[in-house]
Amino acid sequence: MRIWDNGIGFNPEKVKQGIGLKNIKERTKALNGELKITSSTGNGTTIEVIF
Repeated sequence: MRIWDNGIGFNPEKVKQGIGLKNIKERTKALNGELKITSSTGNGTTIEVIF
């Protein structure tokens, strides 16, 4: 599953882990999946969950 936007983006290394990203990480791990978050300031964000 891939979700992306063309928004303002963020630095994944410096972002505060909110409940949304935390839940995605926990559920992906529980199902033995792989989570990839790609984002940079000014370039939007892509979230991929691979099972």
